[in-house]
Amino acid sequence: MLDTENYCQKHYVYNAIDWNSTTYHTLEISIRHVEDPEYCYFLNIVRCRTPMEEKISSVLNNCYIDEDLVEQYIDDNTTILCTHQKDVDYYNNLILHKKFPADQIYVIQLETNARNVEHIQSWVNNKRFNHMQHVALGALVMLTENMI
Repeated sequence: MLDTENYCQKHYVYNAIDWNSTTYHTLEISIRHVEDPEYCYFLNIVRCRTPMEEKISSVLNNCYIDEDLVEQYIDDNTTILCTHQKDVDYYNNLILHKKFPADQIYVIQLETNARNVEHIQSWVNNKRFNHMQHVALGALVMLTENMI
């Protein structure tokens, strides 16, 4: 039986042979939120370390919104942050279906060259791993998971 935890760790990007010699850049400021200096500062803290509870409360106090309010905030300048993956998926789909007609929303199966690799078949056959769910032409997309 394959030890998937150690297998994943072995193939993690930080363990790649060239990682230490790779040039990478750190996003120092969120241009999208530049008009809110306190929030920008908070995002920069989050990028570097876990913020103190007091800072989280002061910046994010009273920021939970329900589904009805989400629909009111749908525009090109608003980022809706969620704490749970299921909420991210739900709200992303809600927003996508609000902004795009149903005939412009697609599920895209990604191609892979690993169909014959026996020990990763559970990943290859998992729709969350090899499909982009609900995308539309013109929609901004951020990949939050490794995909083949």
